[in-house]
Order: sequence, then C-alpha cells, then structure tokens
Amino acid sequence: MVHTRNYIQSIKSTINMTVEELEEFSSRYEDIYVNCHTFKAAMLAAGCAIELVDAVTRTGNPGFAAVRPPGHHAFPDQGCGFCIFNNVVIAAKHALKNGHSRVLIVDWDIHAGQGTQECIADDERICLISIHRYQDGQFWPNLQHSAVKTQFKNTINVPLNDIGMGDSEYLAIFQLIVHPVINDFKPDIMFVSCGFDAALGDPEGEMRLTPAGYATLTHQLMTWRVPLVMILEGGYFMDSIAAGFEWVAKAMLGDEIPRIDPEAVNSALVPVINRVLNVFGKTYPSLAIIQSVKRKLRTGEPTEEDDTEQYKGTRISLPFPTRGVYEAQDKPTALRFSEELRKIISSYSERKSYKAVHYVSQPTAATPFTYEPHKDHITLAISDEAKGIVHLLIGKSLNPLLPSAAFQLSLSAQVISSIAQLIKNLSNVADMPPLYISYL
Repeated sequence: MVHTRNYIQSIKSTINMTVEELEEFSSRYEDIYVNCHTFKAAMLAAGCAIELVDAVTRTGNPGFAAVRPPGHHAFPDQGCGFCIFNNVVIAAKHALKNGHSRVLIVDWDIHAGQGTQECIADDERICLISIHRYQDGQFWPNLQHSAVKTQFKNTINVPLNDIGMGDSEYLAIFQLIVHPVINDFKPDIMFVSCGFDAALGDPEGEMRLTPAGYATLTHQLMTWRVPLVMILEGGYFMDSIAAGFEWVAKAMLGDEIPRIDPEAVNSALVPVINRVLNVFGKTYPSLAIIQSVKRKLRTGEPTEEDDTEQYKGTRISLPFPTRGVYEAQDKPTALRFSEELRKIISSYSERKSYKAVHYVSQPTAATPFTYEPHKDHITLAISDEAKGIVHLLIGKSLNPLLPSAAFQLSLSAQVISSIAQLIKNLSNVADMPPLYISYL
C-alpha cells in the first residue's frame, strides 16, 4: 500500500463536507483543492494508471494516462501540490506485484517529485530521476532534499537553477544522466511523470521545451524497448499542454518527429550535471565512464568540480493558504507565447532530417578512432568495445532519434583516451553541433 489507511479515509470523508468544511480541510495540506467529487476522481485516476500498466504489459505498446488529479506531490499520509493519491507510485507498485522486478520513474514535471521520492524511499526496486526547477531551493516546493545530495539513495535529482532551459538542456540531461542510469539499473518497465509545465509559455515553469522536444524524449525512452507508462502530471498553459500531448502521442504511435535545431546549453546546467556525476558515479558505472571521458577531455585544464550546493529556500507552515496563491497569466503574455508556439509547430514540416551515423569497426582500441564526414551522414571508425558509449556521447548528439543501445560498464584507459580524442577532433568539423559532453 502506498498511502496510509487514515489518509485514504480522510479524503473519502470530504464527500459529504460543506464548502466551509472543504476549505478548512484543504488548509491542512499544502496547495490542494478538494470538493465533493475529489475522492472519486482521485480513485479513478489511480485506477486508470493501474489499468494502463496492465495494458502496456500485455500489449508491449506504450500508453498514456490522461488523468486528473495528478499525483507526484502526494506523500504517503498527505496530499500536496494539487495531488491526492500518488498515481505513478501506485502504478509502479502494481507493476512490481505483477511480474516486473525493476522500475524506473522519470519525472520531467517542472516541480520536484518530492511525494514520489518519499513514497519509494524504502523500495530499492524503484529508481526515480526527477528533473525539476530548483533555483537553490527558492522554487516550490522549496525543499533541501530536492537537491542532488540527499538521504534518498534511490532518487537522482537534477535540480535546474535557471529558467529558460529547453530542448538542448533536456537532451543533454537524458544523454549524460538518464540513459546511463537506464543502462546500469536495467528496468523492465519505465514510467514518466509527464508534466507539461516545463513547456514553452508555461507561467510556472518558465522553461522552453517544445512539442518536438517532448516527442524526442519520449522516443528516446521507447527505444530501450521496455514497457513505457506515461502519466499526466502538471501544466498551466493550455496551448502547450495540448501541443505537448499531441506530439508525445505521435511519438508513441511511431510518427515522424521533427528535427530539433541544437542550441548552446545553459551554463547553469553544467555544475548540476557534474555534481550528479560526482555523487552517483560510485553507484552507476556508466556515469563514472562519462566522468572519466570528461576528465580526459579536460586534461591540462584547471578542474573545478565544486561539490557544494546552496539552499536559499524558505518553507511555509500550517495553516496553508487556500486563496490567492497563484496569479493567472496575463493575456498579452499568453497570446505572445501562443503565437511563438504556433510558429514553431508550423516550421516542423520544413525542417531537414538529422544526419545518419555509420560505424566501422577498428581492430583494436590502440588504433586511433577516426571520422569521415559526408553531406548526409558521418562515419565513425571505432573499436567494438567503444561503440556503445560513442553511440551515446556522439551518435545521439548528432541524431537524438537514434535507437538507444546498452554499453559496457567498464572501459580501458586506452579506450577512454581514444574516445576523448575523437570528441576533440570532431569539434573542429564544420557544421558539427557541439557534443553535449563538451560543455562539461
């Protein structure tokens, strides 16, 4: 059971409450709204997530639970952040009871999945990766345990300390953190707490993920070829919610996904990724490999890997406010973002395809790794031992729609050096987008 019996019963008791009683009840929990229909709606949301697990497991096809209320802020004994029952953890626990053994949850809602973090704390069969706006604890839920270093061993937080991050930053996070963890943790089912509040135009997130960005992230998870369950979480800009869901659905159906034009990665992300590599490299060998490649790239340069984190957040306390907490987005701003989103989507039909990436086997790691650029593809000559990590760090930078592939959990120093040299050499190729690891 995810939630305590007392908490479930307390939510059920709201069915017969007056409006005044409902508001007083809501003030006991942080940022929730309840009415006489809440209990039934929350039960249906959790039940829908459970049924989706069964359907995805049975068919092998990915699925999406478009449910309300959302769930990832709900704790075992209390609701929080518009969430009543923790749908994704309820579904994950159901999966574990019905044949699955290892569960990965990727939470890309803009707010930290602190409820999920608490609900899975005692279950090492579940791993959570939460990518969220943090700003040194000054963004809700303003918790220190939403930083990288926490006591929660099965949660990997990726706290974002600046606004305006978009497709390139999230692809970098997937390449340098999410895929390596998948490679090592080896889940047999994956869940996404799919909030759309990191999307362009969302007044809460103030990020810039595009519909094609969401579709690409979805596609990347699908290419691991394990069951994928996506459950709706937050989102506060209707145009982006609708477009984001549409393109996630297109990805799940196998439709063509538009090319994402690479942009420079926000410098505020770099220390966060480095901190994750430092903290979790001991647990996940693939993160340690990336750390080794990064250090080899930086040979001869000063290395500053500051492992400290600042916390500047403040928490509110009981009774929690029930009115006037969030302001509506003003109409001119909403219209401006709607028009920007419309232009982005209309450009999809005109975008070029990604370059293909071809691999040629080198006899040994001692043979220098080489590349040969062409108009529509690039050929990489590498050793078989290096192919998996090269595919991740180079191939998926050049073409993020390439299938995911497992890679070795240990590499020789010679291979690490050869990979780093190849990355350096590619940085001199005209029209070559920067590889994400080169930002570290």
